[in-house]
Amino acid sequence: MRKLLLSAASIAALNLIACGQAQNSTISSSDKLEVTVKSLTEAASIGIDSSSPTIQEAKEFLEKSEEEIVKLSEFASKIYWVQANFITEDTNSLAAMAGAQVAKMSTRL
Repeated sequence: MRKLLLSAASIAALNLIACGQAQNSTISSSDKLEVTVKSLTEAASIGIDSSSPTIQEAKEFLEKSEEEIVKLSEFASKIYWVQANFITEDTNSLAAMAGAQVAKMSTRL
């Protein structure tokens, strides 16, 4: 989630800087760099809680993640079993969709 917020804030800052550069063409390149670095630093720090997660929050995250992983694993294993025993375009498509869901979840968690 933090990476998403940082990325969005950085993109927003770059867009604002790009729009402002057309109007402020008299600014020197060193000043532009300083403004860019400052803007990006400020944008990156917006919305970020500097405190680390508590032990309770970490436990809740792990429990929720484990439950989600177990459910998806059971679902995917059933699809893969059907695909292995009944090889058709439909079962191959189902297996591909299950694989995509597993990949998406693995990058999200």
